[in-house]
Amino acid sequence: MDTELQLVQQSVMAKTLAIIPADRHPALVYLASLGSEASRRSVASSLETVARTLSQGKAGWQEINWAAVGYQHVAALRAQMVASGKAPATVNRTLAVVKGVARQCWLLGYVPAEVYQRIKEVRGVTNDVPPHGRELSHGELSALFRACAEDKSLEGARDAAVLALLYGCGLRRAELCLLDLADFENGTLRVRGKGNRVRLAPVDDGALDALQDWLTVRGKKPGALLWPSGEGKGRPLTNRHMSPDSIWHICEKRAGEAGVPVFRPHDMRRTFVSHLLAAKVDLSIVSKLAGHRSIQTTSRYDMRGEEAKREGVRALHVPYHPGPRLKRHASLRE
Repeated sequence: MDTELQLVQQSVMAKTLAIIPADRHPALVYLASLGSEASRRSVASSLETVARTLSQGKAGWQEINWAAVGYQHVAALRAQMVASGKAPATVNRTLAVVKGVARQCWLLGYVPAEVYQRIKEVRGVTNDVPPHGRELSHGELSALFRACAEDKSLEGARDAAVLALLYGCGLRRAELCLLDLADFENGTLRVRGKGNRVRLAPVDDGALDALQDWLTVRGKKPGALLWPSGEGKGRPLTNRHMSPDSIWHICEKRAGEAGVPVFRPHDMRRTFVSHLLAAKVDLSIVSKLAGHRSIQTTSRYDMRGEEAKREGVRALHVPYHPGPRLKRHASLRE
């Protein structure tokens, strides 16, 4: 494994791609194909890690010769990550990034199709570990909203709306922060999700009440739907978009006030999916509400435990009839 990585170090450093125009650089072309700035930042970080590993710290992702990376090198990289204890999700994400650049190398004419096909054959790692995060109970949700209601400031109303949309609509932090007032109309949010995909998210029940109460104090001024707190005493709210970190802070603060164990903003999204499935909402509908491309992704958000599986089995009827044979063999039980 180490030998393979040392060999590829010589290859990738023998010729760099720094002088190639951006529209001919496979890694830059791959980044440009991604749908959002957040995705580009994440992938660039993974590319940098891979490049430093392949070159033993001597080159970044824009300098190495990606066309020199072959099947044996990617396989060795996978083995090294597994041996170092990297999470399956991290290994698979890194492999997907490397394969994405390899595809661009083929499309740009730097390598033949067979080189790319071989790299594609490097398999991901089976993820048998329990899902990350947790599901919040109905009691915990009630305690969080009570904590917001007891705060008579504008922050109390705003935080209730934040929590309501995280749970009631299953929004991601980044999606919540991008919302404008104009995105809410007739009880529906226009949500800009991953890859610049847009979906319509219905807002109903208590989530709608919480949002309307916030809008009553916010007013009709155009701009961000949810406002962050300002600086200094009194912390006035300012008409600009919130940051993902501020959503983290709200969850942390309200959890402390409510006596709820720490949770991540994304745990609200997991709870959204789990509670909908527990309510017997069709998986395909839940997937659309969550903005997932596939129901396989949605199923990974299901935090329900063994009792949910037992309840599912109880929905079946097995038409078993004991028949007369039990009487014939009654002596076996005596």
